Amino acid sequence: MSRIGRKPIPLPKGVVVKIEGDVINVQGPKGTVLIHSFPAVSHIEQQDGNLLAVRENDSQAAVHGLARALVNNGGRRCDPRLDSRTRDRRHRIQG
Repeated sequence: MSRIGRKPIPLPKGVVVKIEGDVINVQGPKGTVLIHSFPAVSHIEQQDGNLLAVRENDSQAAVHGLARALVNNGGRRCDPRLDSRTRDRRHRIQG
């Protein structure tokens, strides 16, 4: 089993998640992000303030953790606890 895939994604206060089919809409104080999940791989459920990546059978085991990680990384863009330097490391000073 995927250890990463089974780990819940905590939702910080002030972040609202709407799941509509294979699109996850994350709204927070830092903005809005649309995340496309893998409908053939797993589906995302919202339970008790957490998001869970659920796979339906063992044939999806290879990408179960990947699906969870992509949703987690996309949702972190709206996390109010992170500033722009922590969220996006592509803007490092070269030199």
